[in-house]
Amino acid sequence: MVTVKKSNAYTLIEIVIVLGIIMALAAFIVPRIMRYLGQAKVSQTKQVMSHIEENLMLYYSHIGRYPTTREGLDALVMPPSPRGNWEGPYLDEIPMDSWQQPFEYRSYRDIVSKEKYKYYEIISRGDPAQDREIVTGR
Repeated sequence: MVTVKKSNAYTLIEIVIVLGIIMALAAFIVPRIMRYLGQAKVSQTKQVMSHIEENLMLYYSHIGRYPTTREGLDALVMPPSPRGNWEGPYLDEIPMDSWQQPFEYRSYRDIVSKEKYKYYEIISRGDPAQDREIVTGR
């Protein structure tokens, strides 16, 4: 009588099937995770822009005007000349967007807009791979 010894190891077919299932799940899940991460970065950038806007309003309430394009967001960190009623610094440092790129600031004199009464714009160029910018302003 011949006895067959049973092995506790997995067969190659079983391993290939399990790897196929894992790869199919990864192909389905990874793009969703990446999309949610991208949305989170956009949301975080908008939140930082809102914080900058709040500080621009404080600047305006003290100085009586918004910074010029030339002064930029630096006016929230260092006093402009003439100093006037500057009570800053309004920010400890100028924040970066979620992609570690600097924000752009334009005063109303340099904005070409359909809106007549725009005072400034804060611009994030967004994800360099997607070529989509985020703009806020007053």
